[in-house]
Amino acid sequence: MSLSAAPTFDLLRRDFVCGWRDITGEPWSGVSGRYTQDEGAVWTTNGAGPHNIQMFVLAPDGTVLHCLPGYWESHDLAAELVFAQKLGAVWRDPTLSRAQKDAKFRAMNLEHFAAHPRETVARSEMQGFDKKFEARRASVSDCVLGPDPVQPRRFKTTDQIVHERMAARPFVPYAEFDVARFTDYGRQKYDKKQALLADVLPKAGPGGLREKLAGLMRQPPGAARKGVLRSLLDATLRRRDDPSSSPPAACAPSAGEKIL
Repeated sequence: MSLSAAPTFDLLRRDFVCGWRDITGEPWSGVSGRYTQDEGAVWTTNGAGPHNIQMFVLAPDGTVLHCLPGYWESHDLAAELVFAQKLGAVWRDPTLSRAQKDAKFRAMNLEHFAAHPRETVARSEMQGFDKKFEARRASVSDCVLGPDPVQPRRFKTTDQIVHERMAARPFVPYAEFDVARFTDYGRQKYDKKQALLADVLPKAGPGGLREKLAGLMRQPPGAARKGVLRSLLDATLRRRDDPSSSPPAACAPSAGEKIL
């Protein structure tokens, strides 16, 4: 969605040559749920699904100027592309030594994310299921911030993670870029629907609501399935916000009905 939307589309059409490569089977490639062509895209946060897609910005000689893993909102993506163009100017500057270029690359990355507007930072919050994943490996994760008196565990935003990791990789040739380590945050399997269930539903035993919803999500899409799912999720969210309300009933089709 972001690539074909303004302002990114105009910038790509004017200043970039675009290409793609199938990463299926690569060791860093993620695993996603399957979606049909008529299913609508869902809104998500910057950097979501880092194992599934990586958007590289390369200099003409194949040097990596920037890498954006996962989804990025169009305005934020456009700002990152403009930033990559500035790094390209540094790489081409004949008056700078390699050491000077590398130093500017590091400094510019750290300064750039520190100057991000609040809207970009808000759109870059790590998703709940990815936070849970990183919390389980907090001792080795670079995604976790130190505790403060209010929050015992805080997480970096994805824009900070990306720019800090890029700062450690100044002007690396594409063939030598360590994609697996660079994209290593959050769950390897990305399924927005299943992740939503994990975030809003309490843990349950076999045959519980979470399991029934997961089974419903595996059914072929259709209006009936969407209606049942919507009513269940709405009831669950109301239950979460108001624990005194009645728990959601396990909705099942009546005799003769079929979930499409």
